[in-house]
Amino acid sequence: MIRKARWFIEPTGFPICFIKTLLFTTSLGKLKNHSEYSLTGIFRIKYIVIMNTTFSALAEPNRLLIVELLRNGPLSVGEVAEQLGLNQPQTSKHLRVLCDAGLVEVHAVANRRIYKLRPTPFKELDTWLESYRRVWDERFDRLDDYLLELQRKEVPPDDKQ
Repeated sequence: MIRKARWFIEPTGFPICFIKTLLFTTSLGKLKNHSEYSLTGIFRIKYIVIMNTTFSALAEPNRLLIVELLRNGPLSVGEVAEQLGLNQPQTSKHLRVLCDAGLVEVHAVANRRIYKLRPTPFKELDTWLESYRRVWDERFDRLDDYLLELQRKEVPPDDKQ
């Protein structure tokens, strides 16, 4: 099996990678070439970078707690620091990472900075996770069917009420 990658630039300027898998099989001593495009055929580099940035930012426990706090509404740096028991410079650094990742936005009100969540990256994350939810839902449905079948086999016909 050989994989070949071809890079193209979209009109929008984003690179796309097409991955082509070449499968070689023999049939009566002859070599046959079968081309298949892999399931993950087209990768948008920008999309991969966005997901990686989002997961990297949320991987740190304090930043995840900050996101949880901001779900209830906008907060200042001092309010976030107070609720999490962190000092202000540490909280500011975490908020800067979240801001750089595009997860939060900041508004200056007098000498205070108010942070609030941006919904767009979380919608993109939800869209990405949706494909996995469908797969797991199907697997859990099959597991339920299998467990019901096992339960029916365990109960002897004489013991049914």
